[in-house]
Amino acid sequence: MINEMVLRYPGLDGRRVLMYGYSGGGQYCNRFFYLHPEHLKAVALSAPGRSTYLDETLEYTWGIKDWEQIFEKKVDREALASIPVQLSVGDLDLDEIGDAPYGTTRVARTQALFENFKQQGLDVQFDFIPGINHYGPTDLRLSVVYPFFKKRLK
Repeated sequence: MINEMVLRYPGLDGRRVLMYGYSGGGQYCNRFFYLHPEHLKAVALSAPGRSTYLDETLEYTWGIKDWEQIFEKKVDREALASIPVQLSVGDLDLDEIGDAPYGTTRVARTQALFENFKQQGLDVQFDFIPGINHYGPTDLRLSVVYPFFKKRLK
């Protein structure tokens, strides 16, 4: 997709991009981050409900115990640590989404992912988006992402 974007917009530098994903898109960006950090300048994950944690005790999709066997590539923790990460979630995103090792709501799971990333030495920030649930307005959701990305456009 990045190569197609560069072909469509000549002059665009596609070597390292800013990537944002919300909900299932956040889960995609989470896993892309682990697989291809060399293509990212920064990554923002918003309300990912079923993230993959840097947890070597749990199998994929919750953890990375069997990551190398599945993807034929190790998780490069040093490369991950060089990529700024933003995690965000609406403070009212409290619907139960199933039992899991990291909580039953997107708020709990996003907070757990933040703690997991901090423990691994990643450059991570966490932002609550006040007053919205999972289906809150996109403009409010992006209001925390734009400033995060703006700092990385230099």
